[in-house]
Amino acid sequence: MVDLTSEMAGLWAALGPAPAHRARVIQFAAATTGEGVSTVTREYARLAAVRARKPVWLVDGDLAQQGQLEAIAAEPDRFGQLGKPAQASPDGSSFFAVTPAPTGRDG
Repeated sequence: MVDLTSEMAGLWAALGPAPAHRARVIQFAAATTGEGVSTVTREYARLAAVRARKPVWLVDGDLAQQGQLEAIAAEPDRFGQLGKPAQASPDGSSFFAVTPAPTGRDG
């Protein structure tokens, strides 16, 4: 477990408050695997939920390796209990498409 609370608090302060009655979307991206963006994203989501005093959405775009669910579920004292899965859109349709289709690690 990596605790990036102080670093994420600095980022939270630098971004400033979200507009009143509006959501905020923040995207974290990495150029290559192993850069730690999943850890940074998870830590920022945790801090944002604490500071905003409401739930946040953490959307993991890594279709090959969905590690966020396992990492959060492994630390319920730190992140809280996982809720039920939610549809990404009101009618259950997908809001994205992956082209070409992803392949497994074995090609």
